[in-house]
Amino acid sequence: MFRGSKFEKFEKLLSKINDNIIKLSVGGREFKTTLGTLVADQNSMLARMAYNGTPYTYGYVSGIEYSRVENGAFFIDRDPKYFNVVLNFLRTGKVEVNETIDLNFLLEEAKYYGINEMIVIIDKIQKAKKTQENEKKAQENDENRKSEQIIEII
Repeated sequence: MFRGSKFEKFEKLLSKINDNIIKLSVGGREFKTTLGTLVADQNSMLARMAYNGTPYTYGYVSGIEYSRVENGAFFIDRDPKYFNVVLNFLRTGKVEVNETIDLNFLLEEAKYYGINEMIVIIDKIQKAKKTQENEKKAQENDENRKSEQIIEII
């Protein structure tokens, strides 16, 4: 390690980022995460909010309103169910969905937060699902035609 160098300062900054706990209140549900997670996508609304926000401030980040609530958490008026998926994406880089997650709504949330990599991944998932649905419909149509041909022969 280079003592007194910019690298040392940068290393200290990184350790502070990963150690700082940030509280968020999303739709009334409290989330806690590290500053490092929130700034994982440097261009996202969450990163800008974390860098620009100070306790008990109120303002706009890229036209999106945010404020702090009494307990010092950032308040975001969004659905906490979908924010959980967004936060996990920032942690892992993976979009983890199940049958209770509507991909169209999740896409809107990713756009709201300005997480472009997540938007791209959700688009790919949606296209893959559409392709699967189309292949299934084509297979069902083929089976129906074969059944109709059998009935005509009889």
